[in-house]
Amino acid sequence: MMKASAILAAAAIVLAPSLANADLFSPEDTIRDIISKFQAALEAVVRTAGSEARVTGTHYYQLSTAIIDNLETTYADSLDLTFKQISAERQKTFTQAEDFIQDLVDNVPFDELQRSADIAREVIATAIPWSDAPLVMNYSPKFVSPRESDDLVVTIWGSRLHGDGYKGHHLLINGHEITANMTQNGALSFVVPRKQLPFSQRSAQFLQATLRITQEPGGLNPWAEDDKTDFNLLFTVLPESLGTLEVRRVIEVRDREVVKFKSKTIAAETHRGGWVETRECVHAPEGYRYDLSTLEMKKDRHAAYKDNDTSPGTNVASWNINLSTPLQICFSVVASVGCKECGGWTEGHIEVDQVRETSRREVINEQPIPIRWGQDMHIDLDRNATSQIATLKMFDDISRVVSLTQRSEPVFLVIDPDLDNEIVFVRPALPWRDGVN
Repeated sequence: MMKASAILAAAAIVLAPSLANADLFSPEDTIRDIISKFQAALEAVVRTAGSEARVTGTHYYQLSTAIIDNLETTYADSLDLTFKQISAERQKTFTQAEDFIQDLVDNVPFDELQRSADIAREVIATAIPWSDAPLVMNYSPKFVSPRESDDLVVTIWGSRLHGDGYKGHHLLINGHEITANMTQNGALSFVVPRKQLPFSQRSAQFLQATLRITQEPGGLNPWAEDDKTDFNLLFTVLPESLGTLEVRRVIEVRDREVVKFKSKTIAAETHRGGWVETRECVHAPEGYRYDLSTLEMKKDRHAAYKDNDTSPGTNVASWNINLSTPLQICFSVVASVGCKECGGWTEGHIEVDQVRETSRREVINEQPIPIRWGQDMHIDLDRNATSQIATLKMFDDISRVVSLTQRSEPVFLVIDPDLDNEIVFVRPALPWRDGVN
């Protein structure tokens, strides 16, 4: 039984514009037509998928191909019946398959597809008892990387994949025909030289392959041709370059503005004896504080007289800091003489630094760093940063923003910070999610 993939691929081009938000088939369609429309819809989606979808949606695309192939195999005896002519139970199977494929056509986000995917798996499971034909349930890998071993091992799981009357198992991939190296009823294995596969430099791409199972013909006709059953397989081939990482840091920069402050000069003056004190208080301007470590009391004048003696010794003067806080400073000068025929002058001022501290956010965008398969890298963290993130640009159109201070596992990477040592490790990760080979 051969599937007309080439014809369906052409049909997909015609069908694609009208598929979104519409039923994929009508009750008057034959089972053959319904299966053809399913495959045409899927091939249209696959053909237009970007790198993002080719990575995050591979699992669902593989599931869809398995559903379509198993429907065709299981209901081979009903291909010319219309949907209305098959049993209600079989109608439910096709409706469930349609719901899942329609979600792919409608670009339902992949993280919202899980429920319909679980129902779609039931379609495959319910197909087992309906037919004696081979069935493919699952296969791996989902992703093919360029830098692992020389050979790619493709493993296929299913039902009735091998047994009496089976003559051959071949994998048709990228123009090459590979013979199975392991055959069992429930599993097949193929070894594909990696050099036979197409790897691009930057883009993830789909690689379609065909599993062909050959069996002896049924019936009594000795000239009958062998029965051949084809299953379409789909892999995502990862590019040579994993991508780049661009670090963006937000640093809090503290600026310190210093203004030299000199107070006015205050004076205390006494004649004919006595004690005189003059006080003054100053207040820091708004937004500033006094740096008390720089506070100095300056002596501007110390003078006295007694008769014809003008030496300052008669004046027991003092210059005093009475109160000192970051916001207010009070100071005084004192003139004091002990005789009525004496006089004295005392003058002084203070000098201190006025400081204003401000902070501002400075954004630092660093040069892109290439990420290479099989090469761990590390990035120093900045203890003064309030935010440290990285933008991952991968496979042409995949972009992810991740924190460098929190562990995460974006596409094919592990971001692993060591905060104690102020470093973050970036490790290419294989396998990722459902497996890479």
